[in-house]
Amino acid sequence: MLIGNPDKFALLLEKVPEWSTSYINGILFVMLNGEIYPKTVRTATLNCELPELLNENSPFMNPVISWELYYLKSKDLFQRLATMTYPENSEQDNDYHFSMIALHEIYDSGYCLFIVSNGKNVRIQVGQWENEELVFIDETEISTEELNEIQILISEFERDMYF
Repeated sequence: MLIGNPDKFALLLEKVPEWSTSYINGILFVMLNGEIYPKTVRTATLNCELPELLNENSPFMNPVISWELYYLKSKDLFQRLATMTYPENSEQDNDYHFSMIALHEIYDSGYCLFIVSNGKNVRIQVGQWENEELVFIDETEISTEELNEIQILISEFERDMYF
């Protein structure tokens, strides 16, 4: 099922019964500005990944509103969020409040997604780990209404995948 607009932001998810045993396995891709992440097919454990994504405290469901961060230039915002999430100083705590999607198959493929809101819109950014450095790839902006619609459709998909 394709949820969202792949030319801006969407998720492509599908249950694959042949891969499922005691877990509900399938595929889960994120699309941003027509690009798909990850670039190869990986098995996603949907009955574990979707509840994490849809948790009311997740950044995907409740993006942090920060005017200061929201209006930074793209690469500056990405660098700031990357540094907050993955600080170089091992004594500093990681701040995962902007780490948009805790989807293991996305992260295990070397990609990272961030989200921040100004209350009316959200900016979604994607980066990739290269040589132990997180490098900005792209970003998109959608309205909070569009995000809410995507959230509802993913919730419906999660509910229906058990049947």
